[in-house]
Amino acid sequence: MADPLTSGFTLAGFLLAKSLSVLTGAPCEGTLVPMAFVEKEDGQRAIYLFQAKTQEAAVKAGLDAMSKSDSSITAKALVHDGYVNEQGVRTDAFIVRLWVRGQSEPVYLVQTWRKQAAHCEVAALTRIAETKVIVKGVPTSLTSAQMQAVESGIQLNDVVAATWQASRP
Repeated sequence: MADPLTSGFTLAGFLLAKSLSVLTGAPCEGTLVPMAFVEKEDGQRAIYLFQAKTQEAAVKAGLDAMSKSDSSITAKALVHDGYVNEQGVRTDAFIVRLWVRGQSEPVYLVQTWRKQAAHCEVAALTRIAETKVIVKGVPTSLTSAQMQAVESGIQLNDVVAATWQASRP
């Protein structure tokens, strides 16, 4: 079994690609239902969805679930819609919060994106820039090992991987 941090970045990669896949072809005004991907020490993985009346309530439900202690969990990640401010410009983003066994604070992965048309019935998304990792509030590029783990997660599902590749800027 891989070390928990590598497994965590693999889970995060899958969630980033799955998020993009879910919103591609969805109504333009649609938002992502927050999702969690959890890996246990025996290698079993599970995906959970958090639906609520508002996006904020759904994210809170996901965070509450992630805060519960389960000693068999080695890595867990939660993705939700959000935005980042870059140089004063608000940009849509998928935000992944990643925890591995022994961590009290999450590592964040952020992938910015935009819709390819301003007015549309269904969304076509393009990724903007590279995925960033944020540790203790400081954004940096992924290391080659982290990027390899993220790519491994993207490749867990052929349809998700194809959508991710098609969304290159």
